[in-house]
Amino acid sequence: MSKISPEKETLIQLIQETENIGFIQNLIRELREPKEPNIFEEVNQLKEDKKLLEHKINKLTSAVSYELGSPLNSLKSMADLLMLDMDNLEDKMLVSTGQYLYAQIEALQARMQNLIAWSNLETENFVFNPKTLQAKSIIEKSFQSQIDLARKKSLQIQINCDEKQTIQADEAMLGIVLNNLISNAIKFCRKGDFVHISALPNGENQIQIMVKDKGIGMGRAKLKKVFDLGRTPQRGTANEQGLGLGLVTVRRLLELHETELKIESKRGGGASFSFLLPQK
Repeated sequence: MSKISPEKETLIQLIQETENIGFIQNLIRELREPKEPNIFEEVNQLKEDKKLLEHKINKLTSAVSYELGSPLNSLKSMADLLMLDMDNLEDKMLVSTGQYLYAQIEALQARMQNLIAWSNLETENFVFNPKTLQAKSIIEKSFQSQIDLARKKSLQIQINCDEKQTIQADEAMLGIVLNNLISNAIKFCRKGDFVHISALPNGENQIQIMVKDKGIGMGRAKLKKVFDLGRTPQRGTANEQGLGLGLVTVRRLLELHETELKIESKRGGGASFSFLLPQK
């Protein structure tokens, strides 16, 4: 075997080094200029992540609804029986405790309803089923669920709506809307204040539903943040608490009805919440 000359060895070494340098340069170039991401793959991954998150939220909502709903309904039934016999109780402390327990159960049920409604809206886990409804009937039903809280503050309540007035709306969703607006009015009223609930014609084939109170009202700064989930919920005049989801949920539900919530308020001058629905 012939011996390679020193010149050839130097040439071979130079070629090898050149090839290695080229490889390294290409590697560096690839690291500095990574391949463009596959947009379709990223979109599909985001969709899968969204589905997984929605599934987990739905499971959590169902668990909350079942695990808390059933015990709360049982407690509410017991509290209802206690309230029926309240006039026959002589122990003032027991009467006061019973009234407080009843109010707390109702408040907790309302919070849970808002939490579940908001969760269902966020995950689009709902059925929108508008139909013809009697306006006065659904208003009175919502008010009856709040009547004990209104009595506790000795509020003056007026409902102004024609018996035959009909509207087009999803009954369950409208119930949540009215529950929240009436509850909100009561929450920020002082003892003896006035709450007016109406459903009156407003323009061609439209009914304006309004909940108006003479409570403490809101200034401009608070009015701008009523739909902000990051805000700290304001306590009511009797120190009532909330999750801050009520008006957010109301707005989303009304958007499904292709209408909007209008708010007018001033500090110390009460507030009015109104929206339009088709007349049927």
